[in-house]
Amino acid sequence: MTVLDRYVARIFAVSLFVSFTFVVGLYIAVHFFGHLDDLDGAERAFATRGIGLMQGICRYYAINMPFIFAKLGPFSALLAAMWTVQKMSKDQEITAAQVAGVSLHRLMAPVLLVGVLLSLGLWAIRQEMLPRIAVPHQELEWLMRGKTVMVIDAKPLLVRDSAGNRFSIQSYDPTSKTARGVRFRSQDLSRMLDFAEMRYDDATSRWEKIEPGADPQPIGIDTDLAPRDIEIDARGLRFLTSDELDELSRRMPGRLDLELLRQTRFTFPFTTPILLLIGLALVLRSDRQSIYAAWGLALLLSLVYIGAENVLYGLAERDGLLSPFLAAWTPIVVFGTVGAMAFQDL
Repeated sequence: MTVLDRYVARIFAVSLFVSFTFVVGLYIAVHFFGHLDDLDGAERAFATRGIGLMQGICRYYAINMPFIFAKLGPFSALLAAMWTVQKMSKDQEITAAQVAGVSLHRLMAPVLLVGVLLSLGLWAIRQEMLPRIAVPHQELEWLMRGKTVMVIDAKPLLVRDSAGNRFSIQSYDPTSKTARGVRFRSQDLSRMLDFAEMRYDDATSRWEKIEPGADPQPIGIDTDLAPRDIEIDARGLRFLTSDELDELSRRMPGRLDLELLRQTRFTFPFTTPILLLIGLALVLRSDRQSIYAAWGLALLLSLVYIGAENVLYGLAERDGLLSPFLAAWTPIVVFGTVGAMAFQDL
């Protein structure tokens, strides 16, 4: 790495720090003031855990940081790249480098390299860290909203045991390991049972049905469904480890949301480099009258990118009109091609 490479990388690294600080601060401010009405309930909920309101809020936002980084990291990198080019352009450093025979592609190579490293770091956070802290994060989320009872409201939640038997669950209380509004359907549909409430007994490792005025009774179903299979939904599918995702995919083949998640684990690292290619190509074009106009256009294109992702994901996951593979990779191929061609034309 040359002296010029280190200089550009250092400017970009400083811009990244400033960008992350700005974006995270803005996100926390908007989120906090948007939940002012919940503070009374949050204070009572935190008190049930022996935590003061201020301490609870600090814990909540501290555990939220990795989630914020993973969510907003690509756009923070885009902003940092814009600021880097803006500073170098203002100081006439880009012009000086070109006069010295350094092409724009070579000059921006350190920015792209740091962007790739950042993307891998964000992928590692999303892949390894978020699943490990998702459960305490969810608990603090409940407390922040003033809820003291940790109930997973399913819509409903469909889970299967290893034999392929299906359980449809309306709500689940992970504290007492109680499921409510349960519908059981065997794999061959020869047995169909409904339970208003059933609870997992740790002593026998069996599910028991709970009926008013009666002692708990075995549900009469031979199943290896465990509370963990239900509680995993508290994290949301986005925050599953690879092993958990593979296990769910094995038990529930054909679920489009699971397959889409598997594909996005491969596509996520490409987001940051693609946004950088598009953003840098826009602000470095000599025919742009204002760097701020290019900056705004780059941000607009990033919103278009996310919008396109959401539409395609919805077509695959919700409507089933597109395969998860195509939904996950189409934005990468289209925007990646546009970004690479635009950057090459500099």
